[in-house]
Amino acid sequence: MPGPRYDSEKIKSSIRSLRELYSGVFALALYEAIRGVAEIPDVHSSLQFRFFLAAFCATLVPFYHGTMRYFKDSYLDTTSELKPAYFLLDYLLLCTAAGLLVWLGAMFGTDFNPNYFIRVYAALLAVDIVWGFMTHVFTKSYKKVKYWLWLNFAALFAIGILWYWRYPFQGIAIAIFLIVAPARSILDYALNWDMYFPREDLPVAALLPAAAPALQAMDKPGTDKPATNRAS
Repeated sequence: MPGPRYDSEKIKSSIRSLRELYSGVFALALYEAIRGVAEIPDVHSSLQFRFFLAAFCATLVPFYHGTMRYFKDSYLDTTSELKPAYFLLDYLLLCTAAGLLVWLGAMFGTDFNPNYFIRVYAALLAVDIVWGFMTHVFTKSYKKVKYWLWLNFAALFAIGILWYWRYPFQGIAIAIFLIVAPARSILDYALNWDMYFPREDLPVAALLPAAAPALQAMDKPGTDKPATNRAS
């Protein structure tokens, strides 16, 4: 005899609350970056610093946007039975990645270290790769996240080559990283556009031109009799 089922609606309510907490972690990451920038007397004096800040923002936005879409598609809009243990493990991995983003944001300031930033960025990609594989176990969502997974793997591989070629990172190695990080986010949106911005399938009736009702009315048999010439 099967045991009692989980109350999906109550679990979804808890997931919504935890999703709000997750959003707060991303807000903290952005706050830390802004606070670090405010500590620098003349942020315009370092072009490299501004590029690192742009790379951070280009990473923060798709990570947050993609995770919110993942929560909604995989947990809040699903009709299948939810498994709380899988969700908690899933959430733990996602919070680990969010914590690394807070760490990245906290690096901005007078003591900003490009080597340190790139290493933590690489750790972020590694955690996201592990999460990408685990989604097949948690939510059977591998097909939805496969582009995230392979983009992260390619970016991490590129950083590994830079690490082997020139560490500590300097000069052209830093310039290449500052191209790789935003390029990863641009390709992320390009390859997952329909996931980030879902389309709605309209019913066939909604696709008919506005003139269709008028045309249908013209096809109906008329009730008026033709006028007759009464003149004699």
